[in-house]
This record gives sequence, structure tokens and C-alpha cells, in this order.
Amino acid sequence: MKGGRMVGGKGEHYRVEKLTEKGEGRWRIFLSNGEEIEVEEEVVIDHRLLPGQEISSSILDEVDNLNRVASGYGKAISYLSYRPRSTAEVKQYLIGKGYEREAAMILKRLEEKGYLDDRTFAATWVRDRLALKPRGSLLLRKELEEKGIREEWIEEALSTVRPEMEEEEALRLGRKKIATLRGREWDEIKGRLLRYLFQKGYSFPVIESILPTLKEDFRREEE
Repeated sequence: MKGGRMVGGKGEHYRVEKLTEKGEGRWRIFLSNGEEIEVEEEVVIDHRLLPGQEISSSILDEVDNLNRVASGYGKAISYLSYRPRSTAEVKQYLIGKGYEREAAMILKRLEEKGYLDDRTFAATWVRDRLALKPRGSLLLRKELEEKGIREEWIEEALSTVRPEMEEEEALRLGRKKIATLRGREWDEIKGRLLRYLFQKGYSFPVIESILPTLKEDFRREEE
């Protein structure tokens, strides 16, 4: 089968006649029965698929499987090059690309090579979110849960979010929100503030702790 897996009877043997490089780490192998297969370079190296090499149909089955693993691994590396991803994100990506059967092996390999580490991912996610797009710990937790991060690593990552840090950021966001609501009564502003800060992931205790300051700011502006 040109460009794919050849079909042969069990116990049959074939000889590699020649190899040609296709580029981007792929090779075309010409077999003694006239068929051709395309494989990843690492499969060629691992199985020494050189001209004159005799290979059995069972080895071809193994080559076919490893070839798909290598192909999926390459796609996963490319996917990870844009930004860090969780294991669940990469698994979903692989399934979407047709590598459901090979996903477990690919994910294990990515973890062994250090490309996937959900514990580090969670810590990095919290740190970057707080630096670039501040939000409360409730929203951060929801985001990490959606990315399939284990509870213990979510807790560990969120332990770096100090209460005073949340209060300070919620106060800053609250003041910005009030500036867009001038001319309204405090009761209306308070209701909008509550909804806004809840949406940003701040807990009621955090919001409750900053409301007196926001109310005092509002009153001074109204005087």
C-alpha cells in the first residue's frame, strides 16, 4: 500500500530494497514485493530499516504502530510549542487528530521527556494569570479543573495566592468598575460590583472585606 501499511500474510518476510528521504523527518521505504511504506526517521533508526535488511510481517506490524506513535508524538510537540498545555489538553488534541489508540503511549513519552508536567503547569498557570489577567482563586480553580488538573496540584498552586493579594486586586478592579458607574445610587453600584467581582472569581469573604473601602471611595467622590 503506497504511503501506508502494506498487507501481507503472517510469517512472510520482505527485504528493504531502498530508502528515499521525503523531508521533515520522514522516509519512504521500498520493499521487495514492490510495495512502499512511509515511516518516521526514528523508526528507521530504531529498526535499522536499511537496504538489504530482511523484515517479517510481524515486524511490519510493530513498525506501523511505532510509526503512528512517532507521528502523533511529533504533532504533540508542535502543539506544545505554542504554549504550555495540560495532559488532558494534549490527550484531547491527539484524539481529535486520530491518535486515540496511541495517545497513552505518546503521553507517557511526553511526560518522560519533560514536555508534560501537570504540577508545573498548574503553578505556571496561576502565576501567569495573576500577572497578566488578574482574577480570583475561584475562577483560577475552575480553569484548572477544566484542564484536567488533579485536585492536590490545584490546591498547591492556589496556596501561593495570598488573601491580601486577592483583596488588593479585587479593590483595584472594584474601583475601575465604579468609575464606569458614576451617576448611579450606591445600592445599584453595590449589586453590580458583587456580580462583577464574582464573575472575576473572587469569593464573598474577599468581596465583603473590600466593600466598605469602595463605599467610602464612592461617598467621597459624591461630596
